Amino acid sequence: LETAAEYIPATVPINLFGRPTKGAAYGLIARLRVYAASPLYNGGKAAKTYFSNFKRKSDQVHYISQTYDEKKWAVAAAACKRIMDMGTYKLHTVEASFDTPALPENVTSDPHYYSTFPDGASGIDPLRSYAEMFNGEAISFKNEEIIFGRYSNSVKNATQNAFPSAFGGWNGFCLPQHVIDAYRMADGKTINESSNEYPYNEDGFTEKASAFSGYELRANVSKMYANREMRFYASVGFSGCLWPMRSTTETGKYLQEVRYGLDQNSGKSAATEGDAKNYPITGYVIKKYIHGDDAWKGSNGSVLDKPFIMVRYADILLMYAECLNNLTQSHTITDAQGNSQTFV
Repeated sequence: LETAAEYIPATVPINLFGRPTKGAAYGLIARLRVYAASPLYNGGKAAKTYFSNFKRKSDQVHYISQTYDEKKWAVAAAACKRIMDMGTYKLHTVEASFDTPALPENVTSDPHYYSTFPDGASGIDPLRSYAEMFNGEAISFKNEEIIFGRYSNSVKNATQNAFPSAFGGWNGFCLPQHVIDAYRMADGKTINESSNEYPYNEDGFTEKASAFSGYELRANVSKMYANREMRFYASVGFSGCLWPMRSTTETGKYLQEVRYGLDQNSGKSAATEGDAKNYPITGYVIKKYIHGDDAWKGSNGSVLDKPFIMVRYADILLMYAECLNNLTQSHTITDAQGNSQTFV
């Protein structure tokens, strides 16, 4: 990959979107370096438990290191920092609009939280900034957060697996409850430490509808789905969730509430395909790649093209933070280009 990076360009023309670039090679290097530093491959419990007998016959050296080496985290940090220093990539954001919800008022853990992005969270629409990375709204070849990606009919067609059976889908791609519970409240608190301003409640139902960032949370939805962070609404299809399906003009096939209860429109009693198994056994489906215009059924229905993103700039930033968080002392690393940096 280092050799490839010497010969492939830093950018490619828009008609060649999907071809690897220098950043793609560097991004894959960074990911591999982080894997190599992780406990699975770096003398951690998993490496010692699962790979302890994996030795080369020629010299009896372990394929997977059985001894922890902190410096590997610094090597991985250097690989991430090299991409950050390129100045080619940045996080994809959508400017705040009239329907962007106000930032929570009770966040005190970060003194810069209310500053304008990128110093803080103000001035952008968090739901749209996240959702449009994946659902086809953002123009992928212009998206400066995508380090390595391509358009994918497989991703586009896979959205049918999550669509409700009543509207041309197969009600699959289920999410388990523990994933739902991992999503935080609007102010960043966990469901177990929710605040009075943004409470978590498993009893009762919402009494009125609310709208934000082009998303509508209808009334009569379980209160456990209210007051959640924006990634939740961009990613999760829950019982009572509104499916816009705006591209179809057929009455009864757009702006539909989908409910997964036993006798409801996408529950077990409504399943029709195969052995009547096309209902979500967990009560949740993933909507991360589904656009509000997408419709698999109904007159004039269509589905937007979707990107398959292999390396994002957000990945690099999070991996860099992870690497630094695992360092307990300073390490000086020299990369393949001869540049030296110290990480601590």
